[in-house]
Amino acid sequence: KMQKCKDISVVDKKFLNSRFENADMNCDHMRLGKKYVENFLKKDKQIGLLFYGGVGTGKTFTTACIANYLMERGKTVLVINLGLYLNKLTIEWAEAEMNILEQVEKCDLLVIDDFGGEKGLDRNNTGWRAEKIYNLIDARYRSEKPLIISTNLNFNQDENKCEISEKFSSHGHNRIRDRIADMCFPVKVTGESRRGMSK
Repeated sequence: KMQKCKDISVVDKKFLNSRFENADMNCDHMRLGKKYVENFLKKDKQIGLLFYGGVGTGKTFTTACIANYLMERGKTVLVINLGLYLNKLTIEWAEAEMNILEQVEKCDLLVIDDFGGEKGLDRNNTGWRAEKIYNLIDARYRSEKPLIISTNLNFNQDENKCEISEKFSSHGHNRIRDRIADMCFPVKVTGESRRGMSK
């Protein structure tokens, strides 16, 4: 089960090397992440998290720390990059989607990294894209298991000010944003970009 999640997950060496012991634990989002994993191991049901904020503020690093902490303690964690996932579906179609959604429903934690940052997709096919993203999130919703998302898009309780609504609404409906709002506690990650800074 753990190997299947690892095979589907898209992680690089930097992701795998992300640890709470290497983190600046003075940051609110890092402290929240550490508390989250500690509670995760104690409870059967856990609410998800939505890390949102500017580029390079540590959202992916935080989700990687969470994922690695839990995997090292025997939890199955599936990590998906939304852009790569959608590209995979354009090539492999139904079979790929069916296999991945099966793992999405089974794993202990699903992490979607860089939500809304997908590039190189056909802008004229936004309906197809929204449907596939909704299917992914809805599969997790129906399994009643937690989801963690990191995104550069702004989240707002007001749908009219929410970039997730703006980017993923389909025919005036915000089903994707509504599912995320139901499943995840929003955490704004602030601060200057750390990209290119040595640790």
